[in-house]
Amino acid sequence: MIWLSRDDFEKRYPPRVPSADLLDERRSSVLRGDVTIDSDTALRAVIGGNVTVRSGVQLNFHGVIKGSLTVEPGGTAYVKGVVKRNLHLGGSALVEGVVGKDVRLNRGAELSIEGVVKGRVRE
Repeated sequence: MIWLSRDDFEKRYPPRVPSADLLDERRSSVLRGDVTIDSDTALRAVIGGNVTVRSGVQLNFHGVIKGSLTVEPGGTAYVKGVVKRNLHLGGSALVEGVVGKDVRLNRGAELSIEGVVKGRVRE
C-alpha cells in the first residue's frame, strides 16, 4: 500500500476523462442497484448500490455511492463526495470527501484521501 499526496496521485494517474465537476448539475443521474464501470467514465450521480471499477479503467465520480466502492487492480477512481459503506482498493483512488465505513487496501494499492474515513484503514 502506498499513500500519495493529491499532486503525486494526479501526476501518476493523469485524468483520461473530463472532471465530473464539469458535468451539468441538472444532468445528474440517480442509478438504482449495483454499477460496474467497464470503460473510462465521468459521472455525476447518486448510485443506490455498489460500484466496481474494472482493471485498466478510470472513473471520475462526483456524488454519492450508497453502497461500497471496489477498485480492481489496475483501475483508478477519482471520487468527490461520499462512499457510504466500504472502499475496497486493489488499484488506485483519490477520495475528496467521506468514506462511511472501512478502507481495505490490497498489496500494491495506492490511495490519497482528502477527507474523513469513519471506520478503519486496513491492509
